[in-house]
Amino acid sequence: MDSNQLKIRHSFSISSIIFSDGRYNVDVQLYLAKGLSHRQVVEDSSLCDVAGADYLLMFRKIGKNQTPIQHPFGLLNYAGAREIPRELLQFRGYEGKQTENRFSHWIWRQYASAFWDDVRIDRVLPFIPAREENDERHIHPLQLDVIERCIILWSNPSEIVFTPFMGVGSEVYSAVANDRKAIGIELKSSYYRQAELNLATVTEVAQENLFSIAAA
Repeated sequence: MDSNQLKIRHSFSISSIIFSDGRYNVDVQLYLAKGLSHRQVVEDSSLCDVAGADYLLMFRKIGKNQTPIQHPFGLLNYAGAREIPRELLQFRGYEGKQTENRFSHWIWRQYASAFWDDVRIDRVLPFIPAREENDERHIHPLQLDVIERCIILWSNPSEIVFTPFMGVGSEVYSAVANDRKAIGIELKSSYYRQAELNLATVTEVAQENLFSIAAA
């Protein structure tokens, strides 16, 4: 189903497209594409290619949102690789006019970019034990930074996050860690077992996040 059909049948439209840093794609696609190999540079660089980026499509249901997603004290945590300027830390959880909340403004400037080049590529859940012999060699879970941003921006605490392709549990893990509920579906038994192991530690992470918010 293309975006026009989605809009007509279900009243959803694409509101934005975000490009995420595809550096890890360079590594994994080297196994699959000759155009990404250094050998191709040596033999004939006119045939070189570039690795594809990750794409995040954001769909918005047409009409008025009946349940606003509000952040009365701004954004409280940054999911990314950049270092927050120390002089801004005093504004975390700022209760005054939010136009003065420089901490939250700084985070939002990173998130508002159309290209997320600050995603921590290695911030992923354990996945190697879930690999099986017939798996493609480029198996790689989605980075938690990407998932956390989506959950914080587009859901309220205690709401349900649903993922029909759970894999090793990254979306469910991030949802619960950020005070949401989650439902995940996974057909592959090895991925499901790894998701169970990964989710066994999420309660501790959720408690740490709650304490962090309370301290803001």
